[in-house]
Amino acid sequence: MFRRATALSLAIALTACQPAGKDSAAILDSASGQDDSGSVQVEMGPEIPTVAHLSWDVATQGGIAAMEAQVSYWNSFTDTQTVTAQIEDNGDGTATCSATLLGLAASSTYYFEADVHLDATRLFNASGTISTDPPPQDLRLIAVDDAQPGTWQDGFLVSSWITSPPAVFMTDRQGNYVWWYIESDEIPDMVVNTAVFSNDGTSILYAIYKGAFSEVQNDESLEDAMIVRMSLDGRERETYDTPYLHHDFTELPDGSLAWLVFDFAEVDGTEYSGDAIMELSPGSDEPVQVWSTWDVPQVAEYCLSNSHLWSHANFLEYEPDQDAYYVSLHALDAILKVDRGSGQTQWILGGVASDFAIPQEDMFEWEHGFQVLDGESGILVFDDRDPRNASDLGEVVISRAVELELDTTEMTAHAVWEYLPDPALLTFCFGDVTRFTSGNTLVNFGCSGQIDEVNPDGELLWRLGALAGGALGYHDFREDLYSP
Repeated sequence: MFRRATALSLAIALTACQPAGKDSAAILDSASGQDDSGSVQVEMGPEIPTVAHLSWDVATQGGIAAMEAQVSYWNSFTDTQTVTAQIEDNGDGTATCSATLLGLAASSTYYFEADVHLDATRLFNASGTISTDPPPQDLRLIAVDDAQPGTWQDGFLVSSWITSPPAVFMTDRQGNYVWWYIESDEIPDMVVNTAVFSNDGTSILYAIYKGAFSEVQNDESLEDAMIVRMSLDGRERETYDTPYLHHDFTELPDGSLAWLVFDFAEVDGTEYSGDAIMELSPGSDEPVQVWSTWDVPQVAEYCLSNSHLWSHANFLEYEPDQDAYYVSLHALDAILKVDRGSGQTQWILGGVASDFAIPQEDMFEWEHGFQVLDGESGILVFDDRDPRNASDLGEVVISRAVELELDTTEMTAHAVWEYLPDPALLTFCFGDVTRFTSGNTLVNFGCSGQIDEVNPDGELLWRLGALAGGALGYHDFREDLYSP
């Protein structure tokens, strides 16, 4: 049922470093008489060609305990960034220093300077350049509208192009591709909808699965699904078989993985599909089911009536402070809170089975991504909106981000904030939201191929768009690629 592939060490091609854009430093070590200028080896990864691996040897001067090594790098458009290099004693009076540089923009030239110090003495200094390849033509062309420079959250955005071809990618805030991996056609009609940074910050996790589920059937083709863990440096790729996975997964703080699956049942000769949450603990080979829509009477009744063949879960979030899962059910226009330990549904927000009283104008429809805010006192939702619910054909239906304030004592909910894009967009599938600590909000319009960052007043600060169309999967964001 479950197979965990062994880590795959990806080959790294060696290329010589080019002359620096400024004079190369030629520092003569007074103790060894060794001229170390220009001796840094630069390796660009073939799988992730925007990742640079630097290494060089240096005399140890009697030991490495007090040695410090670092690499600084920059280009014409970025500030200097410095990373600490690793030092490995070779046992022969020399040590090998190494560093991996992340977040390099495609089609760019960077300058670097490598240094080694022993207390106040510089043992090594060399400089050079790194040139990155352009992104492959298969990746969508993107552009950024920097509407209000300097007001948006700096960092790196991970998402996916769901199809044509399915690919995981990372961009900087200037709209440069800085990381990508295009999936081969391992699974027919495969899609990549969820891509996130791992909790430890060293990898990207993403899921691939069969995307043609307009007519959901319990056939063997849906078993072909997996979660992939790809290291940021591109050297390791690990897979986890996750039969019947669809839409979304999450990583728990202890390293467990949890994901959504189809949960089939036959009722009066008709096969229906509900949804379930599966969970795999570290070191285990067998996932366990922690919750199912068939155990929620309101959901089961709704799906069996109205001829709904699928409850259509589409987003999953875990809140460690509550030890609870939150799951979106597209068919019910509802978000459910699930106690992880007991598997019991604690409440339903939205739709005909809602435990909360919500003003009609504040209701969300066909929702996808969401973010639980401040415990469970609020929730930020990407509201796709159901165009069939327009009062007349002349009404414009616009997808939005909406924040609901929740009162779990009185069981009421009402909207306290919303963002509607200009020009208007109607997103029929996917969509995601992230609230930053600054109060700004990242709004991902999914299959419309647009991501906006707005301030608390709803003013546009930054926009990324696909120039030739393209459906975006869920996203994740990290300010720093060198720390969790």
